[in-house]
Amino acid sequence: MNSLNINSSPDEPYNSFMMNSFYKANYYSQYTGMITLSDDSGLEVDCLGNQPGVYSARYGGADLSDKERNDFLISNLPVDEINLKAKFKCVITLYLKNRWVMFFEGSFRGNISRVQKGTQGHGYDPIFYVPEKSKTFGELDISVKNLISHRAKALNKLSKFIDDNFNL
Repeated sequence: MNSLNINSSPDEPYNSFMMNSFYKANYYSQYTGMITLSDDSGLEVDCLGNQPGVYSARYGGADLSDKERNDFLISNLPVDEINLKAKFKCVITLYLKNRWVMFFEGSFRGNISRVQKGTQGHGYDPIFYVPEKSKTFGELDISVKNLISHRAKALNKLSKFIDDNFNL
């Protein structure tokens, strides 16, 4: 976006990842007339009714640091709850020549840790525990996370779609 001198960004006015992703892709496609990919993603915690969801980046207030946002989420967990299941979710929208083409969804299930661990990644990574790896996303090497994450799954679907439908 910097190379196109785009300094604005659209709001995320909807209550679904799909609609926010669509809205952003439409915005940038109209702005540039180019092939556009847009994503909306976030964390859904089962015992919090899938919060923070689409408000993940603003959960607890827009001015919080990642650590403060994680602390806020942990403080909202029911004290007696031991089943802290959660998932990261991502929806990517593909726009081509100012027209919607397809949505690509990916999710990754794990658990919430009440203790922040690790410095890799960003956002909720230090409290998102991956049982199969016995580590949080914040402790995983970024190259491992990039192979298994919700975004990786959505991008793999996008890549397959492009391979199957376009002669590039």
